Amino acid sequence: MLFTSPDALDKFTAKMKMLQNIVTVLFLVTGIYLAFNSGIIDTWFWVKMAGIALVIPMAIVGFKRKSKILAPLSFILLLYIYGISETKSPVFKTDSHVSAYVDVAPEQLGFEIYKAECNACHGPDGKMGLSGSKDLALSVLSNEELSSLIRDGKNAMPPFGKKLNDEQITAVSQYVMDLRKGGN
Repeated sequence: MLFTSPDALDKFTAKMKMLQNIVTVLFLVTGIYLAFNSGIIDTWFWVKMAGIALVIPMAIVGFKRKSKILAPLSFILLLYIYGISETKSPVFKTDSHVSAYVDVAPEQLGFEIYKAECNACHGPDGKMGLSGSKDLALSVLSNEELSSLIRDGKNAMPPFGKKLNDEQITAVSQYVMDLRKGGN
């Protein structure tokens, strides 16, 4: 019904203008807040941010001018940005990290994985708390529960079950248990 005539779409757009502005401002404010509080500084993150900075004006111009090139192009770029967010790679590379820790001494394995995968949100002592992460020193989870949480993820914490094998998950879990005791 909306797309049957240009007049119907224009009327709908006019009625939704205030809601659209509110949602846009909330989207930008929360995005900026999360960007500065995520602790992530990898290349994929900055490629994603540059893409967002490019796609917003492109979409505005494309849809205002009803451009048959800019509007679809902005939509495609949004899909690309979503892909970057999901894979954490500008080229959608989802290689397993298991092989990255092959040459690490067993007694250093938990520390090296924690430093690479967990430090950005939890911090070196487990107390940083970025992106909603918990203070690991206050955790009361058992080693098994902690391993399950690392494997399956929860809330903003991604699952590591496909990135790490059982030995590596156990090593990280043990390292976190050691952090709780004050050692590292």
